Amino acid sequence: ILQELWMRPDHARIASLLQGTGLRMTAVGDLAASLCDGRAAPTWCSGLALISRFPELEATFQPFSVHGDLWWQDGEYWARKGIGRVRLRPAPSLTLDVFLTSLAASDYNAYYRQIQAREFGESHRLGKHLAKRLLDFSLLRQYEGHADFVIAGGNLEVDPRSSESSYQDASAGLRDSRREALGSAWLDPDKATFGNKKNTYTSEAGPLIYDHLMH
Repeated sequence: ILQELWMRPDHARIASLLQGTGLRMTAVGDLAASLCDGRAAPTWCSGLALISRFPELEATFQPFSVHGDLWWQDGEYWARKGIGRVRLRPAPSLTLDVFLTSLAASDYNAYYRQIQAREFGESHRLGKHLAKRLLDFSLLRQYEGHADFVIAGGNLEVDPRSSESSYQDASAGLRDSRREALGSAWLDPDKATFGNKKNTYTSEAGPLIYDHLMH
């Protein structure tokens, strides 16, 4: 699952490196709004992509209903973050839906992020037959049938220890693979995905868990 891949040349570069490896990468248009630029600016793009060795059956994308504040000039309003869904066939008789997303960044965007998290959580819960109602923005309005298995992941831009409801809303009904694999150590500083001392980009920030993979 790739996020923040805003520009088409970067997407093309990664795709070119996969040639001959047996891996496949979604196209820009598979997981982005039809108006996505990605050449001069990241306007209306989602930044999402998926790399897999399994055959891709279909891909859909639904922008979130909210996108940040125009006047804050942080780029959130002009991006079109949302919910991507890629259906894969890992075996002849099995289907797997991968739901991927990237939520609004920065603490001051908590209002928008919590709405986005609820929409993401609702989409994959419906995919697992767990929802009791069908929302207008749901991805399930765009395709028929359900997959045998569901994976959901992405950059939620919020730590599970936050007072926000974002992590709980986005992960409800699923198991957090990090927590399953690491047990009581799943929130240890050396496991941080943001502010990790081994990360040259965010090493000065406090250790937080922003990236999640659930099933």
